[in-house]
Amino acid sequence: MLYKIILILFLLVNLFVNCLGQVDVAKILKNEGVTGLENLIIQKPSYQWEAKDFHQIYLFFKQVGYEDRQQLYSILGERLLGPSLSMSINRQFLDGEEMMQSFALLEDYRVQLKEAEKWNDWAFITQILAENAYYHLDAFSQIGRYYDELMSVWDWVDKKKQRYYAVLAGNHFMAVEQNYERAATYFLKVINSTAFTKKEKLNIYSSLSELYLRKKDFNRALEYGSIVLKSEMHDSIKYLQQLTRSGNIYKELGNFRAAEDCFLTAKDLLPKEEKLAYDPYAKINYSYVYSGLLEIQLERKKLKKAVPYVEMLEKHLPYFVAQGQGAFLVLNPLMQYYTIKNDTTSYLYLEKILKENENRVPFAFMAKTLTIRGDYWFQRKNLTLALNLYNRALDLLKNTSTNELVVYTQDEPQALETLTKKLDLLHWQRQYNNSIATEEDFYRTTQQARGLLDQIRQSLTTKSAKQKLLDNAPKIYEYSLEAIGRLYKDSKDIAYLREMFTLIEKSKAILLSEALNENLAQSFGGVPDTLRTEERNLANDIKIYESKLLDAQRKDKTIAIAAFQDILLRKRAELDQLKKHLEASYPKYYELKFQDRVVSVEAVQEILADKQATFVSYFVGERNLYMLSLTSDQINIQIETLVGDNRNSFSKDLLTLKRRLSNILDVQSYSKKKFDDFCTQSHRLYQLLLSKVVNSSKKIIISADGLLHYIPFETLLMEKVNVETVDFKDLPYLLKKYEVSYQYTASLWLELLKKEVIVKSDRKGILGMAATYQQPVTNIPQDRMVLRQNLVELEGAKNEVLFLKQTFKGKFWLETSATEANFKQSSGNYSIVHLALHGLVNNKLPMKSGLVFTENGDTIEDNILFAYELSSLDLNTDLLVLSACSTGDGIYQKGEGVLSLGRGFMYAGAASILTTLWQINDQSTQTIMQYFYQNLHKGMEKDVALQQAKLSYLAAADGPIGHPVFWAAYVLIGDTGVVAIDSKTTSAWWWGLIGFIVVLIVMGGLRKKALAE
Repeated sequence: MLYKIILILFLLVNLFVNCLGQVDVAKILKNEGVTGLENLIIQKPSYQWEAKDFHQIYLFFKQVGYEDRQQLYSILGERLLGPSLSMSINRQFLDGEEMMQSFALLEDYRVQLKEAEKWNDWAFITQILAENAYYHLDAFSQIGRYYDELMSVWDWVDKKKQRYYAVLAGNHFMAVEQNYERAATYFLKVINSTAFTKKEKLNIYSSLSELYLRKKDFNRALEYGSIVLKSEMHDSIKYLQQLTRSGNIYKELGNFRAAEDCFLTAKDLLPKEEKLAYDPYAKINYSYVYSGLLEIQLERKKLKKAVPYVEMLEKHLPYFVAQGQGAFLVLNPLMQYYTIKNDTTSYLYLEKILKENENRVPFAFMAKTLTIRGDYWFQRKNLTLALNLYNRALDLLKNTSTNELVVYTQDEPQALETLTKKLDLLHWQRQYNNSIATEEDFYRTTQQARGLLDQIRQSLTTKSAKQKLLDNAPKIYEYSLEAIGRLYKDSKDIAYLREMFTLIEKSKAILLSEALNENLAQSFGGVPDTLRTEERNLANDIKIYESKLLDAQRKDKTIAIAAFQDILLRKRAELDQLKKHLEASYPKYYELKFQDRVVSVEAVQEILADKQATFVSYFVGERNLYMLSLTSDQINIQIETLVGDNRNSFSKDLLTLKRRLSNILDVQSYSKKKFDDFCTQSHRLYQLLLSKVVNSSKKIIISADGLLHYIPFETLLMEKVNVETVDFKDLPYLLKKYEVSYQYTASLWLELLKKEVIVKSDRKGILGMAATYQQPVTNIPQDRMVLRQNLVELEGAKNEVLFLKQTFKGKFWLETSATEANFKQSSGNYSIVHLALHGLVNNKLPMKSGLVFTENGDTIEDNILFAYELSSLDLNTDLLVLSACSTGDGIYQKGEGVLSLGRGFMYAGAASILTTLWQINDQSTQTIMQYFYQNLHKGMEKDVALQQAKLSYLAAADGPIGHPVFWAAYVLIGDTGVVAIDSKTTSAWWWGLIGFIVVLIVMGGLRKKALAE
């Protein structure tokens, strides 16, 4: 027993000496060198190293040569050598000059390691340099360089370090420098590597979710985040942080209920409040959760519900403020809350805290805080202070290496937001202070904002993210037009009108132009057919699975949602990688894809002279309506104010006219008062939109904007009407004097005109299709039948295609043979495609709009050609006729236009589209289509053929059937040139006689049917 007690006492004493006894490391190193240090580690493995010990090791490291440093590294390893070289430890012993000497020392050691090709050691020292640079102002600017160099040897270091280095570098560029493209490049090195398991990639998925949230690419952010949330391998901290991140994504998307659910779930996982006093993870997670919940209530404008979250943040404010960058998570929404509540005392207290930290290293993430402070003082009309804060925010985000316009490479979305707020301030200021300096700053800032808008758009990879970005575009473009308009007014320099033309062009059909640019780049950029096919297949797969994901979400199919999200994530990563390969390997492809393809005024005027045409382009802003007109030798701008009553009257006129034009139920009981109102309204809009434009031209080409997209300009009345009876037939329509057509932009129009003839020799004749909707088919999925349940037979549509079949050469699928599979198989082989089908318009989800073919139970094709499928088609047809209901109608997307089915076929390569703006009458359509094709056969240009077809219809349309609802829905978009049609061998006069008899019969039946309807 005594023996055991003595033994225990001996062990305790020995343990005390080994663990608690401190030695003089400096003395050991001086007397015994590296050997003494090695003996210390062997004899006392539990020795408690202190900061002064690490400092002594650093001083020794500084004095010895390369071989001793190598020996020191092998003895100590990263676990001890890293801390000994850490500036966070040594800065308490070193002055500023010695700090810089320490960087020079490590740089010298790096050179020696590089020469010896010791890449693991070199990478470790580089990591130490990068981390230490955070602690020294003079070296701070070098952090990015260190991480770039570290990632340059990524393939040569141990696998266990690769992921760690990628996280360090990626997080630095994302969170500190906010260079999102660089961060994504480093994160994706791990994702694209087969050397790591899914579990090992979880941290990267979490970082990518944060990165795409910051880039405003919200769907991709959710996809990466969903991997973390549904994984069983995540730790509780990562899970909680991803919940808050997903909450922020939903908040940005406007889905506040889903956002709040995420944050409340995260709130239940938070540790006890006591941990805030000492646990940094508790501080940051409380910050994320409560600031997120506060921001949701601020977005909802529910200030009462915000109170408990404000109280929690105020209660622990000292803890939150002490956490560095994380403090801004709390301060930003609190400042916004105090601003809304007009709580000056609380706001100024927070601003005081911020001012006390202004002399610290300027991080890019502080730009948001400076912008919020600018908002506060702008609201209180302290314009000088507000402008100073906005400019300081922008200074943190800009790339100072550029000479002319500032290029923002850090947190581009925040830079765009700040620029827009600065424009708000300058616009307000210039109304009361018309100084030259203000005007120049306003104009220069609009240029910067436009450039940044293009810069961000090119970096985004999903169409939904780009459409979200375009919400900011109209405001920036309108400010730009106002700035240029003022300069033109003062100088009368025609160059400013050219700049306005370019700007209006760039404000429209942005995504369509971009897509056609990419098609051009692939065709003429030297990209091999195999890669072009791979890119097209991946893009098509993404659209298909996006549609499937929407359906699964609508039906709340959890397993299917997860599966489709995984597939989309993989497909998008593959597409990103392929596009980066194309851009890097095929310079011509990159040049064509991103070139600014806005044509010059002179190029447009040359075409207008040849066609004897006038081109009119509109921009509908919040404050002004801009109407820029071009003829062969003139360029003019007309600006009308749209403020207050003027704007209400303008919007009301357009909406009311569209309703009066398209409502067939009103025709039978059309009173004289309704008729007079229609005439007055139509003439009023003509005076506003065209009266100062019309001239001796034969053609008017319209590039619409906003609500103008929904109006057929042919129905505008050129004269004031004063008649005794209701008579639509003889009204002075624009149609009767001008051939009217429509273009998305002048640039797209000229692109179509100069496009090489790519219709192959076997692409001749007409492909015509007319479906049936009443045939019995069994075993059809319910969701397919629901879409068809209210579709009636289109007898007139069948007669259209029957007429074409009897008269012209081509391929014609009627009734049971008019299937989606037959269309896809045949569509690329004909110069004209005529689809006489029902159309489905989905304004909530434009990609789910479609054309309905005959249902035959096909298990591969669902016999609805959805909008998301169109870009995968290869039409290259001269003319696509959509003789279906509302194929030109759809939801208006800012900066893009009406997202209609007709527009979708432009992506597929159609040179021109004849489409409809509202539900059309079956019988009148049949008549107009027969006239139209007969006119094309005579060699008329498409716009002339359509004009004359409508006039022929009107000539015989007495009474109610002369109403525009029967004939004005058709509009022609795109190339208006001649298209050849070959008739069948039967003599032309015989078919002309038959056509004349058919028209007489149809017109007689039409009067009865129109009145009955």
